[in-house]
Amino acid sequence: MRETLFNWLQPRVAGARVLDLFAGSGALGFEAASRGAAQVVCVEHSGAAVASLSEQTTRLKVTNLKVVQADALAWLEGTAGSERFDLAFLDPPFASQHWQRLWSLLPAVLSDNARVYVEVASSTQLEIPGSFHVLKQGQTRESRQLLLQWQLAGIG
Repeated sequence: MRETLFNWLQPRVAGARVLDLFAGSGALGFEAASRGAAQVVCVEHSGAAVASLSEQTTRLKVTNLKVVQADALAWLEGTAGSERFDLAFLDPPFASQHWQRLWSLLPAVLSDNARVYVEVASSTQLEIPGSFHVLKQGQTRESRQLLLQWQLAGIG
């Protein structure tokens, strides 16, 4: 799925400011960094995952990727308005109930026309707010993937 995602995003990654929220292994963030993103911010709560991400960043000499250890929602609340991202990856734990708060907090850190990649369990009923427009979608047996566009004034 990662290859498909980056095919979808091909013209938008180079020079972009990227947010990898719930970063986990950081695979999406590292991929964006390697494809020329201006800056990638990986936000992860797990100390072990953050240590691994930091070690990989140092070992691979990745200079355009910053690792932040924080609760994703608290980080969004604290960052609101101070940083804007052109691209955001949202892949929270499948069992989480974060979506309503995510949708309300996310616009404060997005640039107009930002792309937002969402991955959820196939069975998840996801209500997408009107300011987000579905551009692409895919599905596997376990998960559903959506590429959304966010617009400041909403769509249409």
